[in-house]
Amino acid sequence: MRVEGTIDRRQALTYLAGGIVSTKNYITNQQEQKEIAPTPFEVVSLTFHEVEKSDQILENIYPLLDEGYTPLSINDICQALNGSLDLSNKKSFFITLDDGLKSQENAVVAASQAESAWGVNIPLLFAVMTQFNYYNDDQIPLTTPSYNDHVHEYLTKKDILQIIENPRFDLANHTLNHADLTKINDNDLTGELTIAQRRLSILYSEAGREEVPRILIYPFGKYNHHVLKTVSDLNFEAAFTTENDTHYSAKKRYRLGRIGRT
Repeated sequence: MRVEGTIDRRQALTYLAGGIVSTKNYITNQQEQKEIAPTPFEVVSLTFHEVEKSDQILENIYPLLDEGYTPLSINDICQALNGSLDLSNKKSFFITLDDGLKSQENAVVAASQAESAWGVNIPLLFAVMTQFNYYNDDQIPLTTPSYNDHVHEYLTKKDILQIIENPRFDLANHTLNHADLTKINDNDLTGELTIAQRRLSILYSEAGREEVPRILIYPFGKYNHHVLKTVSDLNFEAAFTTENDTHYSAKKRYRLGRIGRT
C-alpha cells in the first residue's frame, strides 16, 4: 500500500520511517572514518541531466580518451580518498547522471558504444530520488517512477533494476524528494538521507548486487556546515556538489566538485 490522500513531505517521511525518523533507527554499523589519502588527486568529473542522445556523452568523453584519460568508478574514487589507491599521477575522468531522468538510458547506450570503440569500461553513477510515490519499501510496483514532479519523465523501478544489473553502473543517494537539505529541520534531513539510502540498498538487493555505496549527491548542489556534519555523522563515503572543481582530497570528501555538461 501507499500513503493515500493529501500528505506533505514530512508526514510521508514519518510514515515511511515507521513513525520515527532518527539516525539510530536507520544507520547500520559503519567503520570509523577512513584513513586520510596520502596525496590529493585530480578528476575531470562530468555531470549530466537530460541526455537526449548518446552523442551528448560521447562528444565529452572521446576527447578525454584520446588524451589518455582513464574512466573511474565510484569505487576507484572512494579508494583514492581512503588512501588505498594512488591517482595522484593519473589523468582520469568520472561520469555522474543527476535526478534519475528517463532520458539517461541513453547514457547506458553511450557507455556501451564507447566500450566497443575503445575496449575500456565506462562506469556511470546515477543519482536518483527514491520517492516512488510513497509506496512502502516492499510494495513498489515495477512501473512506478522513482520521482514525480509532473514535468519530467523519470526512470521506473524496473529501469533502475535493469541499469544496476550491470556492475559498472552504480546508484547515489539524491534524497527521497530532491530536498534542499539546507532548508529542512533535523528530523527531515535525517529522514531524507537515511530512508533514501535504505531504499537504494533494497534496490541493490533485488538486482543481486552487494551493498550500495554510501554516496550522496546534494540536490541543487546545496549544503552548509550542519548538512556536512550530518553527512559525516551518517558515515557517507563521499558527497558531490555542483561546484566546478577537479581537485579531490580526503579533506574535501563531502565537497567534491563536478563539471556540468547538460
